[in-house]
Amino acid sequence: MQEPIRKKLFESALKIIPFEGWCPDLLIKAERAVNLPEGTASVLFPGAINDFFEYYIEEIDREMLSVYRNSTSSNMKVHQRIRQCVISRIEVLARNKSVVTRGLAFLAMPINYALSLRVLWKTVDLIWYEAGRDQSTDFNYYTKRALLAGVYSSTILYWINDESEDFTKTMGFLDRRLEDIHKIYKAKEKFAGVINL
Repeated sequence: MQEPIRKKLFESALKIIPFEGWCPDLLIKAERAVNLPEGTASVLFPGAINDFFEYYIEEIDREMLSVYRNSTSSNMKVHQRIRQCVISRIEVLARNKSVVTRGLAFLAMPINYALSLRVLWKTVDLIWYEAGRDQSTDFNYYTKRALLAGVYSSTILYWINDESEDFTKTMGFLDRRLEDIHKIYKAKEKFAGVINL
């Protein structure tokens, strides 16, 4: 029963964010804009703006997976799947770039450092699990996600300022970053081989 109301509040807030950002009273304004009873937002999002931001990221994650699953094939290699997943996310984010820009400014605030790390980790974990079919729990689990977090974060920041057609410059940037990861793993395998001699 709550989800339709949550969605209604979410859509209302997305119309406000480009003009006022992720302000502390965003949910109250969104609530009033669609004539919801006073206090509805605090019930749906007891953690206020932080809870709402995590909900926003979860919505982006879901849309990303939907786009990704419709654009990938079973014969793609893991690095191709990861690339496609990041591209799918950019396609989703591009639908409302001003909200993303405001969101990055919100996350850049020192008080939101923990939130920033939390939502980033959830996203890269999801990408690795979906695209890489990765269920590892060893040290490699953290290494993969830490490397992807760097690639993903830098690619999104590059994309924000990319005005090229179809974001071709961003695609090139992403490919270079993924190639860097590939080189790191190649070097790691070579080093492991030397150690095991």
